[in-house]
Parts: sequence; structure tokens; C-alpha cells
Amino acid sequence: RIGNDVRRMLGSLDYLNETTVERHLFLLTSDTMNHKEELRNMPLYVSLGGANYPGSTNIVIPPPNTEPDYQPSSLEKFDWTKPRNVAVFFMASDSSPLRQEAFAIMEKTPTIGGLPVEGHKIVGRRNFTISAQDAWKKYRDSYFCPVIEGDFPFQKRFFDAAVSGCLPVVLAFPASDCNPHKSWFRKGWPGYNDTLPFPSSVDYSRFVVQLESVEDMVPTLTSLLENKTKITAMQSALSRAAPKLVYGLGEELMASGDAFDEILGELERYISQLDRRNNNPGGGGGRRKFYKFCPDCIWSATTTCAGRVQFIIDTYGAADRTSIAETLAAQKPQCRTYKGDEDNAFAAAAGAATYEFCHECVWTPGTSCGERATFLSDEYGKDRNTTMVNVAAKSPQCRRTKECKR
Repeated sequence: RIGNDVRRMLGSLDYLNETTVERHLFLLTSDTMNHKEELRNMPLYVSLGGANYPGSTNIVIPPPNTEPDYQPSSLEKFDWTKPRNVAVFFMASDSSPLRQEAFAIMEKTPTIGGLPVEGHKIVGRRNFTISAQDAWKKYRDSYFCPVIEGDFPFQKRFFDAAVSGCLPVVLAFPASDCNPHKSWFRKGWPGYNDTLPFPSSVDYSRFVVQLESVEDMVPTLTSLLENKTKITAMQSALSRAAPKLVYGLGEELMASGDAFDEILGELERYISQLDRRNNNPGGGGGRRKFYKFCPDCIWSATTTCAGRVQFIIDTYGAADRTSIAETLAAQKPQCRTYKGDEDNAFAAAAGAATYEFCHECVWTPGTSCGERATFLSDEYGKDRNTTMVNVAAKSPQCRRTKECKR
């Protein structure tokens, strides 16, 4: 029913069509994983994080904070490098094994660096052991605040801790798609630069403590508390980032340098890139420029991401290599076509399928994954579940540079 409501809503927008769709901004009021694919397939939206979807620009934004103490003018007066009287403050449910492990370690470690360690379990996700105002005070009085795996990559406690001056502590895992930035959620998920707001202007690595395992928490934080210079540097970096993670509200609506300003900056960059594509003679007039996936490249399963990126640079030029299609081509080993028996023999030796990406299909941003899957099933039969066909089904970039039609 919700999907039908979304489709009716999109159909009611008089100015939404294939020509204008890239200049519509959709506000997703949660993370992307909680929204229907009809919205996730739109070219531009803001959300609280989640996952990035191919063909879309997801401007990740921080959650609102309506507390008066966290307005931009209040943050300017905050003493970010003050001594604190709590080493670690962790308030969360024990809904995951990693959180349970963290609580168990904290129970065995009452102090770190001579300062208390406090763990407060949220029972049943909504039964808090301390009041909201006490929680805010604990954040402001603590050096470190763990933010450990929850249901989704987005966690409000990360921002509550950060804007209070408490250094977030996360578990870092290898991310998806060869992303050099770690995932702070789970192994194989998007990197933190895709799931946190404004990575082009907020350098999270300067104030977030990254751990490889929960067991590393006590020795790592003990070492940091002994290094006052390092702690002060991290707190100072956090002080520069925090104003970008709050919204000026009420009398501070026009405050400069807040999250609203950051969103406008992201939109300005998006429009600038869109205009450059649309002004390119090869870009299809007023539509986005889509490249045919590297028709002459042969990549085996062992070809490195760097090798694919270099091919893209050599073929399309360095300036344009960051377009969505090229980046996907660089990162996905399934982006390959074959030409002739010798090349097919090479591919077979690498254990690869020999499909080409649906060369005659053209999908618009509004075409659902189900419709793509149906096309591929009709085209390729039961073998549509191979990796290559699955990628084609899920990726709106799987289309040629010709007149757009459904």
C-alpha cells in the first residue's frame, strides 16, 4: 500500500518528468533503507544516511537537534578542550552481540585513566535509565562515547555525542566497493564517507576513535587519555566540525556555517556538475551523460580497482572519471564486454560469465528494479541471477547513450 501511495504522490507532481527529474530534490525523512525504491531511484535526495544507490545523489544530513544548548551560538561558547570527569559514557540497548560485548567489558573496567566508565542499558529500546537532560550532561562531561552497531548505519547518538564534545568511538570494518574509508557499521557496508554528512568538509578521521575490535577499547582509550596533546587536537578538530552538524533554528535560522549552509553547498556542487554534463555536446542535451560501459576492456576477477580506475582515466580522461557510470565501471568487475573468441577464452579462463550489459535497453530513473529484472529475465532466461545480470537489474546506469524512453 505504501508503494502505491508513493507512486500516486510522484504521479501528482505536475513538473516531474524525464527532462526535469534531475532538478527535483526529495526529502527522505529517515535513512535510505527505510524508503521505497521509487524514491531511492530518484536522482537527488537528502536522507539521514543508509546506503547509496547507483544513479542517485544522496546528500546525507544530520538529524535535527532542538535543544537550546546546541544552537550554533551556544556551540561557539562551548569549552571544547576542558577537562572532563568521565572517561567513557555509553548509553544504548544491548540489541547486538557487539554491544553486549562492549557492556561486558565496561562492567569489568570501572575506570580508565583514573576516571569512571559508565554504561547505561536502554531496556526494550525505549526504557531509559537516566533522563534526557542527564544524558546530555553526561555527553558533555565525558571524553569518549562508543557508537556501536545498531539496526542501520545511521545512529543519532553519534551526533548527540559529537556536538557535546564527546569523541565518538566506533568499530571500523572493510567497506564495500573497494572504498578506502572504513565502514563504521558492518563489514562490507558503505564507508563512513557515504553514510555520514558532508564528508567533503568534515574530516571525521580527526576526531573519531576507530577500533578494530571491541577488545581494543580499553587499551586504546587508556593510551589516548595519557596523551593530552592528542586528546586536545581531536577535541579542537571536533569543535570545528560540530557547527556543521546542527541547524540554526528560530532566531538563529540565518546562522552561517551550520548544516543548512552545508546542504546548500552540496546542492550548488550538484547543480554545477549537472550543468557541466548537460552543456557537454555528447551528453544528450538536457539529460545526464551516460557512457557505454568500457566496450574494449577485459577485466578478470583479479584485476585491481586501481587498474580499472586507470583504464577509465586513459579512456575518458581524468576530469570526467568521477561520473557515476565511470566510477561504477571502475569498481565493479562485472563491467566488461567481450570481443572475439580469444577474449572469450581469456574470460572463460578467469571463470567469468560472457554476458554483455543489455545493450538495447534504456531505463529512466523512475524505472523500478522489478521492471529491469523482468526485462533481463525475458532477455537472458533463468540465468538472470548471475552476478552480472543482478548488477544490471539493480543499477540504473545500465543503459546506452541514446534517446531516453521507457
